[in-house]
Amino acid sequence: MDSARIFDAALDWLRDSYYKYTFFTERDVVWTMQLRLIEQLSTQNELKVFNDYAILPGTRRAFCTDLAIVDGAGRIEVAVEFKY
Repeated sequence: MDSARIFDAALDWLRDSYYKYTFFTERDVVWTMQLRLIEQLSTQNELKVFNDYAILPGTRRAFCTDLAIVDGAGRIEVAVEFKY
């Protein structure tokens, strides 16, 4: 399964189970999705999920994405920015 499909499956899961959680901030949603993606990626040895992942060189956090699925070579496969 490719990383975009893995993310889409996690998003479908969040949509279906949203009512089971209490979210106060955007970070709560990001954390919940990160845990789900880690679970889904556990069988995909070459893919990892990171939060606040730098997508542009620099020292500013503004150049980070909330979640990124990264391959074994360090290439970003999926970058996600949440708004809550």
